[in-house]
Amino acid sequence: MTAQFPPIKEVIAGQSGFAPNVWARWFQFVSNAVNGRAPVQLQGFAKADVPDPARWEGSLIFVTDDVGGAVPAFSDGTNWRRVTDRAVIS
Repeated sequence: MTAQFPPIKEVIAGQSGFAPNVWARWFQFVSNAVNGRAPVQLQGFAKADVPDPARWEGSLIFVTDDVGGAVPAFSDGTNWRRVTDRAVIS
């Protein structure tokens, strides 16, 4: 016979106190983002502070001071490229 456990969200929410409430809110945030019910917030970086694109291939960031204004960018393994036109951030 397999034990039936309540959903983790109910276990966390059923506890009282500050820490369980923080965990419940965090769990709800992650659950919503993963399931497409909430926007995902990209980490913002100034151009001078963007991480090494070779280490973050396939990742997204938000470049706060690119030419023409702030823009999401992705790593192609060599450069950070604007998602709007695939140009290297400048």
